[in-house]
Amino acid sequence: MLLLAVFPCCAETVCLATGAPETAGTNPLDLYNWLLAKQGTHGILGNQENEDFSGLYANALAAICYIHQGDLVRAHSMFSFFQSHLDIATTPPGGFPQFWDASTGQPNINSDRWIGDNAWLLIALNHYLYVTRDDTFEDIRYTIAQWLIGLQVADGGILAGYNTIGLMNWKSTEGNLDCYAALIDYPTQRQRVRDFLVNYMWIRAEGRFRMGSTVSQSSLDGCSFGVGALGSDFAMALQYAESVMLRQEISDATGNLVTGFSDFPGENRIWIEGTGQMIVAYRVVGQHDVAQSYIVELDKAIFPSVRFPGTKGLACHTNNPSWATGSTTIFVPSQAWYLFGAWGFNPMAYEYHETVDFNADGRIDFKDHSILTKYWDQNEPSVDVGPPPSGDGRVDSKDLRILAQYWLRGNSPGQAGNISPLNGAINVDPNADLSWSAGTGAASHDVYFGTSNPPPFVHNQIATAFAPGTMAIGTTYYWRIDEINPWGATIGMIWSFKTMFLEATNPNPFDGAGAVNTTACLSWTPGLGAVSHDVYFGTSNPPPFVHNQADTTFDPGTMAYLTMYYWRIDEVSDYQTVPGSTWNFETIISPPP
Repeated sequence: MLLLAVFPCCAETVCLATGAPETAGTNPLDLYNWLLAKQGTHGILGNQENEDFSGLYANALAAICYIHQGDLVRAHSMFSFFQSHLDIATTPPGGFPQFWDASTGQPNINSDRWIGDNAWLLIALNHYLYVTRDDTFEDIRYTIAQWLIGLQVADGGILAGYNTIGLMNWKSTEGNLDCYAALIDYPTQRQRVRDFLVNYMWIRAEGRFRMGSTVSQSSLDGCSFGVGALGSDFAMALQYAESVMLRQEISDATGNLVTGFSDFPGENRIWIEGTGQMIVAYRVVGQHDVAQSYIVELDKAIFPSVRFPGTKGLACHTNNPSWATGSTTIFVPSQAWYLFGAWGFNPMAYEYHETVDFNADGRIDFKDHSILTKYWDQNEPSVDVGPPPSGDGRVDSKDLRILAQYWLRGNSPGQAGNISPLNGAINVDPNADLSWSAGTGAASHDVYFGTSNPPPFVHNQIATAFAPGTMAIGTTYYWRIDEINPWGATIGMIWSFKTMFLEATNPNPFDGAGAVNTTACLSWTPGLGAVSHDVYFGTSNPPPFVHNQADTTFDPGTMAYLTMYYWRIDEVSDYQTVPGSTWNFETIISPPP
């Protein structure tokens, strides 16, 4: 059912990257842990649970989530994957294809090359560079940016990209908003994109953006991204979305009545990903109460993961999905946009105040000015911050302008990052220590640690490592580091990990897997203290004993087609045998052609 607008907009600007309160309902960590579990061996993720069909845009969003949470190794792994396929983007027609296979790492080379998907990968790379100052992936950033700029035409708009027929000779508003957010290092071309959007796509009298150069109708992402990329001057677009796309529908996944936004006017469904985008947009214009109200609504559509126990997620739509499983299967973009909204983080914007605190004392003052003038007219990356996020190769008035913007500001410290163990890690040694990298300007660290969520306060310390002592076996622990300096405290994210099990875990193929190759080998992660493994395998349940072995892989030989197999691993230590769970999988239906 279509609703009248019930939440008024406000044009007040807010700086999102400084954070906004998280939802008090569902723990965002439950959704974030699903993104951690979903990342495959090649570094990329399938779009949905139990699916290897992988999208460029979805992976870019996941990478931004990893970066935001300090899981930089995961982001690096994903970017390394795309860097290994850079030859695709540098070969005509250029750009990265839209779709990939997460299990094989192979591209769908005939899928479309959209500017929006490529722009989002560039946005993710920009965030990585800003946070780490690691220029490992500069070749990808440059290649994508040059490809986008090469598609810019006389009116400033950027053409949509390429398909199998050739150049898509039209312009998408959503794609150009993505490009505006991505081309942070190219102010001239970026301004031309903005001029195109404002002069040709924005219908001021109606407070909305056209969908593109050939379609006058509006879409939800045009409204939300218009605010996310261009700012609160376009808050009228949120009112337009409320007037024609605000709905109530029953979630197929949970059976709950949910209030949210449809993809387009007249659609009888709620686009969960798009409603998350609207939450971010409401935060941009300062309407945090409205944003929070929609987070509460999306909480009603969250359901447990089947594949990754203990995690939760959101589908693409509540009902009437665009594909068969689109309303009942966890979907990467919905996860990401819910998290951005809960974290109060706008991925289409960048914050720079930490970069001008050159001496990392938490205050922007004459000491930082002295450092900047020391390198004036030189190429000094540590001081070259303008234009953001990575400068232009020369310390000059652009850098001084950013310094002046934050002059005499006493900054609270940055968040702690680069944590060990990684967030969501499993099979952690019970005697492991915790460590992290100090946030910019941090003088000390408040440590929170325990088995409850949120974890209790332990103490304040100077060191960036904490020894919890011997932890319990097979137990989930939560921890948080708040960064402290004389100007304030920065509350950290809550991270978790699980200590080693006595029993075997992480079966491959995973429990319940289908279409398994008949020549597949079985593998598992050993339990703590195991010196050998009793293997049980067969077509009956419970499976029969095969033998005891030292290795954590087992070759069952060539299996029958379209057959259900059961297996179990009992862990044998010097003092006991720990029975494992019985897992199962089904082989492929017939030989591949």
